[in-house]
Amino acid sequence: MSRRVARISAVLLAFATALLAGRLVVPAAAEPPISGPVPGPAPAPAPTPKTAPTPDADTVPAKRYRVPMADSALEWAHGAYTWVEELYLPAQGLVANVRWNYTWKADASDPTKGDFVTAPHMTAFASAKPRNQYRDLADTTVPRENPLEDIRIPKALADEIVVLADLTRRVDEAKTRLGAAAADAKWLRRFNPEGGEISADPSAVPPPNPAMK
Repeated sequence: MSRRVARISAVLLAFATALLAGRLVVPAAAEPPISGPVPGPAPAPAPTPKTAPTPDADTVPAKRYRVPMADSALEWAHGAYTWVEELYLPAQGLVANVRWNYTWKADASDPTKGDFVTAPHMTAFASAKPRNQYRDLADTTVPRENPLEDIRIPKALADEIVVLADLTRRVDEAKTRLGAAAADAKWLRRFNPEGGEISADPSAVPPPNPAMK
């Protein structure tokens, strides 16, 4: 028994000696990693403030001006023209104007009855620039130019003008195509003021008056 006690005492003495000499390292207890406070759930992003719509949000720019108009060269030559206000839409490359036409309107219940009424009718077509430049009505050698007014019109109206301009273009193309087809085939003939038929052969048509070039 004394030998066993002596052996245990020797082991304890060696252990104490090694510990004091720094040759024996006692493992430290596991510690949690160093960290900051545990983050909570991320806050919801602040709502983006809604900007109030500006007055120009639903409008498009346009230029307004006056232009003299006539239904024919004969009316123009006799001074039978009218001043019409016109819009030019630069973004769309379109021109639009309104003329008040004096036309007969039949009674819906009785077509034999009716009355003349004045109604505004719009025309819209493509144009590379405003048509505010024109020649003097008394002397065509003098250039004139009416001032341009910058305005804004509703976008909905501008979109409708685009549709009208496209319809007008298609109607004009159809008129030209069908007119040529009917005239070239002699389904419809052309007559001069005296009632004589005008030949469709360009060589048979008298040359134009030089003054009319």
